[in-house]
Amino acid sequence: MQTALTRTLALAFALAAAPFTSAQTTPAESGTPIFVQPPQQQTPQVVITPTPPPAPDRFTVWGGVGTEFYVLPGVMIGASAPVGRLGKVNLAVRASAEALLIPLPDANGPIPFVNVDLLLSGSGRGLRAYGGPSVGTIPGFAILLGGVGGVRGDFGAGPWGYFAEAKARVGFGAAGGGGTVLVLPGVNLGVTYRF
Repeated sequence: MQTALTRTLALAFALAAAPFTSAQTTPAESGTPIFVQPPQQQTPQVVITPTPPPAPDRFTVWGGVGTEFYVLPGVMIGASAPVGRLGKVNLAVRASAEALLIPLPDANGPIPFVNVDLLLSGSGRGLRAYGGPSVGTIPGFAILLGGVGGVRGDFGAGPWGYFAEAKARVGFGAAGGGGTVLVLPGVNLGVTYRF
């Protein structure tokens, strides 16, 4: 029995020592070829991702309240459409109509204004400035020349937005205006809807 135990222990030690002896032999001794790879230089790769062009302005409806003749209240509605780009500046034309309310008992109703503005603005969404020249008329009374400038923004990611603008125009009397010159500063506040 002692010899069977001795043989079992010897076999166990031989099996346990086999990985150590094969691990101590080098690949050259075992006949395995050695391949040595030379060090490689890593060159940084430049990845150029094209910048998407800024989103152009879209057809927009404008509506709001404002003042004219310093403090007289009015309402405004208009629509603008993009006409092109000048570098990074969007160009849009806005046509609008205003009704000036005169709170006097003998007033014959609201005074109509018709305007066309060339709006220059940054592209994209978020808060951005805009402005440009303006031409208009008080039908049968005066021709209006001046400018408008303001800021507009968005209510989240949807189509609704808001605007606040100041305008300064000079009215030159037409046939029914008697040759008078009027200075017409004012402001408009309102909402926009982009299609």
